[in-house]
Amino acid sequence: MLEASQRYALRKTSEEKIFLRNISLLESSYASEKDPALKELLGQQLASLKGGLSMISSKTGQPDNAANAYGNPAGAYNPPASGDRGNLSRKGNFTESVLIKLDSGALHECSCEDEKLMLKYYRLVLARHGERINDAERKTVGEIKSLVSKSDLTIQSLCQGFMGPEPSKYGFAKHYLAAAEKAYNYVRDEIRTVDDIGIGISFWLTPMEMVSGKIADDEDKAILLCSLLYCLGDENAEVVIAELENGSPHAFVITGFNNEFFLLDPSQGKGFSQCRGRKHEVMESYSFCGSGIRRFMYKFNASKYEQFTGQ
Repeated sequence: MLEASQRYALRKTSEEKIFLRNISLLESSYASEKDPALKELLGQQLASLKGGLSMISSKTGQPDNAANAYGNPAGAYNPPASGDRGNLSRKGNFTESVLIKLDSGALHECSCEDEKLMLKYYRLVLARHGERINDAERKTVGEIKSLVSKSDLTIQSLCQGFMGPEPSKYGFAKHYLAAAEKAYNYVRDEIRTVDDIGIGISFWLTPMEMVSGKIADDEDKAILLCSLLYCLGDENAEVVIAELENGSPHAFVITGFNNEFFLLDPSQGKGFSQCRGRKHEVMESYSFCGSGIRRFMYKFNASKYEQFTGQ
């Protein structure tokens, strides 16, 4: 059961997190930009992103304090009053997934033409500043390992529920398998998997962002599951980034328990019992979207990181 303070924190949606992150990066660019024309353009982009954040806050019932904290920087472009901005100022009913999947293929999820136009605009903004975002999200090996964490409050709260009615009596040898199945089912069923957004931007979601937004890509879902297994006492679980036979990368979790090998991929709908057995048999039978494993590229957990070379 989540504490009251944690429940309040989880109300922050993944859309807000993304907008706040990009607003912060754009404001850094705005502060250092010397060219007046570019500075004005950055100011316009900031105003637009803040408007989007206000719309999300209105949708979720959150106050606009977060957006107000990013008030227009001194000398920034001030947009016209909402009545002069046409239909683009209309508040819409954004879905959680549509602000993550900004590629043109996902625009049919919007409810009106105004929102489609805004999403196209946001896609252009993110594409322009993608390199800056990628630089900010780049991590060292140590930072990648730290993504698998059992000290995160969201992870701990979830695991309390997976450990059974009396978490204090949880024992790894006796209860781990049942708890691990609950963790796997949760990540598989409750966190929606999204594909690559298609604009070359890579960023890592926190457990709180995934749980609150109920959306993540395959790598973030694998990290979330590995963190849950680690919190349940499994120090051998590892996140694997593999190259599939079709050439695309894909993430899943591997571990072992009671002389059985487990390959847990929460991005597809397999049952827990279908993910276990002899290692070579499980590896050979695995496929994602019809494509098997060509090779492991790298794998990691909280204590180790291993990169593979060769074909």
